[in-house]
Parts: sequence; C-alpha cells; structure tokens
Amino acid sequence: RLSSGEREDRAQRPLRACRYIGAASQKIGVVDEETGPELRVKALFVDHLVGVVRAGHALSRGKVTMARYAECDRVAVSRRSLERGPIDAALRAHGLERRIAAVVGDFTTAIDIVLRTVIVSTVPFRHSGVLLEGVHVFALPIELPSIEVVLLWHPRQEADLAHRWLRECVQ
Repeated sequence: RLSSGEREDRAQRPLRACRYIGAASQKIGVVDEETGPELRVKALFVDHLVGVVRAGHALSRGKVTMARYAECDRVAVSRRSLERGPIDAALRAHGLERRIAAVVGDFTTAIDIVLRTVIVSTVPFRHSGVLLEGVHVFALPIELPSIEVVLLWHPRQEADLAHRWLRECVQ
C-alpha cells in the first residue's frame, strides 16, 4: 500500500517551525483537531466533497449507489496518512466498507492517480478547481458535512507587510 502523506506528528511542523527560523509560510487547507491553536486562520470558502473517476470508469455510467461506490478501490487523501475517516463511518453505518489502495497527502496527487488508473477518490469540488478537467465528477451517495477551506499562518508573520499583502490577495 502506497502512503505519501505527512506523518501524524509532523502535520503542522512547517507552520510551527516558522516561529523558530523566520521562514515565510502560509497554507491553504482545513482546520482539524491537529491544527495548532497558536495558528491564525482566515476563512476562504465552504466546499463540498465529490467523487472522481477517470472518463470511461464504471462509476461514470449509471447511478452511483453506496454499494457501487464502496466496491471500488480508492485513493484516500490524508495529510497524516490516516486510512479511515468520515467516509468510512458513513459507509459502515450501512454495513459497507471501502478498500483503500493508496493514501496520499494532497488532492492534486489523488486526482493524478485517478486520471491514470481505475481508482476512485473523493475531493473537495471548488478547492480542486481546474484539476477536475478530464475526470468524471459525481455526487457522493453518502451524506458528508461541508468543509471550510481556510488560510493558515503563524502569528510571527501577523505584522509582516509581505505576508499581510499575500493574505489580502488570497480570497
């Protein structure tokens, strides 16, 4: 099984390290329980998750049921290399389980794998933007909460003029 995400203990290291080395670092992502409480957050937009497969995949034809969705191999996306999450809980509630073929650390890599294989993935629709060109996008057959995409930065960069300018540009 392939796994290219950050290890759990390093999930926030790049932003936390800024405090010590003075590096410029900002990140666009989702706040979760591992996000350091010291980090500053600016909400950008609310997004929803969709399924993606390459053109011609079996899920690109007909109704995507929970059973059809669950039976496909998939690439999961996790910064901390976690294999299980809200999708698994929703499927488990219906007696289904998904098969994880790979775990990657970002949606770009997941979509690239989808384009080259018969693997399915789940990605945020708006956040993925032009990366979705060439893939078949479908509504998930399970209910999942929407996600809030945010800009994160370390407080050390709060007053930095270049950082402030960049934060104002990112909307």
